[in-house]
Amino acid sequence: MLARFQLGPWAWALSVAFHVILLVALTMDWTRNTAGTAGREGGPLQPVVTEEVPVISDERLLEEVRRLQEEAVEREEAAIGLRNREDNQLADLRRKAEEEKRRLEEMRKRQEELARQQKAEKERLDEVERQRKAEEKKKQQAEADRKQAEEEARKQQEQLKQQELAARKKAEEEKRKAEEAKKKAEAEKKRAAEAAAAEKKRQAAEAEKKRQAEAAARKQKAEEEAARKTAEAAAAAAAAAAGSGAGSGAGSGSSASGSGTGSGGGRADRYVSAIKAKIQRNWQRPPGVEEGISCELRVKLFPGGGVALVTVVRSSGNEAFDRSAENAVWRADPLPVPRGNDFDLVKDLRLIFDPSKIR
Repeated sequence: MLARFQLGPWAWALSVAFHVILLVALTMDWTRNTAGTAGREGGPLQPVVTEEVPVISDERLLEEVRRLQEEAVEREEAAIGLRNREDNQLADLRRKAEEEKRRLEEMRKRQEELARQQKAEKERLDEVERQRKAEEKKKQQAEADRKQAEEEARKQQEQLKQQELAARKKAEEEKRKAEEAKKKAEAEKKRAAEAAAAEKKRQAAEAEKKRQAEAAARKQKAEEEAARKTAEAAAAAAAAAAGSGAGSGAGSGSSASGSGTGSGGGRADRYVSAIKAKIQRNWQRPPGVEEGISCELRVKLFPGGGVALVTVVRSSGNEAFDRSAENAVWRADPLPVPRGNDFDLVKDLRLIFDPSKIR
């Protein structure tokens, strides 16, 4: 209908008038035809009621046409207004569509920019993460290297400690061996010195023994010579006084023997006590010697007091103590002994030696 109205308002008005006239004519013709038909069929004629059709004059028709034209104009104006409104609405819609299009374009651009930014941010974050992982890996590697270096340093330190410990042990062992060797050498030196001293004493004792033996031999020879001479003189005197000399000689010999036997034990004790006292003074107590031990020595002497032989006839069980007793006898050389016939009382002694006393 809008399309027809757009052909022109006058054409539309004439079309409306034409349809109205046509409608009136058709109404009149239909009335006449209805009446004629009823008469031709032979039926009773029915009275025809004729309605008066109002007669439309030209003025009225023109007025109607004008009214219709006015209505058409009004409708056209309304249509124009409607079209203008539609055009405005369409323009507004187009504007809004353009704005929406621009908005969507801007939104698309913003989304693209946002996507680009997000992509760039993602790439930046990926790069940061990659760098973080690389740094973390670097730190882990550095930590592993540090731990490995510390472990190697610890192993080297431990190895150095072991080497130092081994060197210290070796040095201590060498020092111990050196000290043992030194002690051994000192002990050997001491033993050698003691052996040399003992050998010197022995040689001196042998020399003294030889000297005393020679002196005793000379004395004995002199005594034998004197006795021979005395015997010769006595024989001469006996020859001169045969009876009296024999009786007197027999009584004198018995008294001397008795006297000698009665007084010899006391003299021997005095000689032995002096010998024991000098040995005691020359004794040096060895370390670790306990009380209650003793040994028995046999001591043979030369005339004049020289020591000829010292022998342990009963050991104490302590070798150091036995040797100290022997050394005391040798250090006491020469011993105080009587001269003459009393020497026979002490020339072969047995002494019991203990830390507290000598018996």
